[in-house]
Amino acid sequence: MRMKKRVSRFAAIVAFTILFLHTFPLMALAGEAITPGKPINPGSPINPGKAITPGNAITPGNSLKPGNPISPGTPIQPGTPINPGKPVKPGNGDGIDPNSPWAQPDKGENTDGKTNPSDNETPSVQEGKSPSKTGVDGRNSKTSTTDPGNEPILDNPIYKASKWVLKDLIMNGIEIGADADDGVATFSQIDWKKANFSQFGDKAIRAALGEVIDGDSEGALAAKFALDSMSGYDNYKAVSNFLKTPSEIKSSYQLLKAVNNLSFNEVSSLNKVRNFGSFLSDISKPMEINKTTFLGKIALPFAAVNAGISSYETVTNFSNGEVNKGIASLGETLMSGAVIASATGLGAPVATGLAVVGGALWAGAKIYEHRKTIVKAIKDPVGTAVKAGKGIVEGVSKMTGKIAGWFS
Repeated sequence: MRMKKRVSRFAAIVAFTILFLHTFPLMALAGEAITPGKPINPGSPINPGKAITPGNAITPGNSLKPGNPISPGTPIQPGTPINPGKPVKPGNGDGIDPNSPWAQPDKGENTDGKTNPSDNETPSVQEGKSPSKTGVDGRNSKTSTTDPGNEPILDNPIYKASKWVLKDLIMNGIEIGADADDGVATFSQIDWKKANFSQFGDKAIRAALGEVIDGDSEGALAAKFALDSMSGYDNYKAVSNFLKTPSEIKSSYQLLKAVNNLSFNEVSSLNKVRNFGSFLSDISKPMEINKTTFLGKIALPFAAVNAGISSYETVTNFSNGEVNKGIASLGETLMSGAVIASATGLGAPVATGLAVVGGALWAGAKIYEHRKTIVKAIKDPVGTAVKAGKGIVEGVSKMTGKIAGWFS
């Protein structure tokens, strides 16, 4: 009996001990609150009613600890990545405004690399009004549409095709045919078997390529330089028709120089001008136009047509701000005017003056236009020729594509 009582007491003590060991940690936890940065240890109870204190950002490399939340207040700067350890702080006016264009979906309008949307705003289009032709930088921008009716007139394929057919097919062909069978009085009397069709084809093809080759690629620029060089040689031969031989010109120039080297008292400024007029008359050669032949009959109207086209392009180019192109077309106008002057009997010096000045204006404008390509051609003539060939191939491909598109 006594033994049973001892066993019962021992069992009670063991049971009480087990109960105490299980309940003691819970009792200990009720006595200590969570400290920021201090792990929760057995015996540290959660103290309800005390919030986690904000204020410290998350530092790279450190574990997330109670009391280190992301603090509001630091904005995201446009173009600046979010660096670890630097919290996001919206709300101080330097961040992204939800109503700002930066927060709107990208519509492809900010394409110039600017970081301020206000610098790249496009003019609004009011109802009933056509959109402005002025680009974001204030310069006139060409329309990107492929509709021939909306392109600038000088770039319009219809205008280019009409000009090419009139000048380079019809007029050029008639001139070559009449020149080959010089002496005939009417068009029906021309013997076309004598015509130089290779010369006709050369000019027609060059003119066509000059109209279709476009763009600022190295190949296109080299091709345009090559074509203009050949046109320059043609213009040189045309101007030479109004001038005497180089030896005669040299003799006349030496005489002018000798006269003008006299003292100022002996040769006044007015006399120097007169001397230059005499010099121009001495070097001039009247253009031979036999008005009884068919070639002579068409010289004046054909020159008038060329002058009219060049005059229109001159005015249009200057109006569009294309000064260099305007100077080149003005030169073409004056060269056509030289033929008119000869055909109307204004005199050889007048015709020669128009031809020389016109040729100089055209040559100067083309040299300025191709100045960079000229430097490259001097340094690497073979490479420039290869690029010109590629540019011509690209131009032909573009031309055939456009023609196919018209009939599709």
